[in-house]
Amino acid sequence: MGEVRKIVVRQDFDVIVARSRTRDMARQVGLKTTDQARISLAVSSAARAIGLGGPYQGEVLIEGLNGGERAG
Repeated sequence: MGEVRKIVVRQDFDVIVARSRTRDMARQVGLKTTDQARISLAVSSAARAIGLGGPYQGEVLIEGLNGGERAG
């Protein structure tokens, strides 16, 4: 298990911050560029789908995992 990062989402800009920090963490655990883009897009899409940054406020928790031959 890796470090858990919490991003509070109150406005649209915070969704962008969550996407950027997710991509940074994906890079740190060694994911390829394509996978970095996919996981960061998934985080921002999920946040938007549940209304974070719009009508609802909440938080996004991200954690990088390193386990043997696999990372994520």
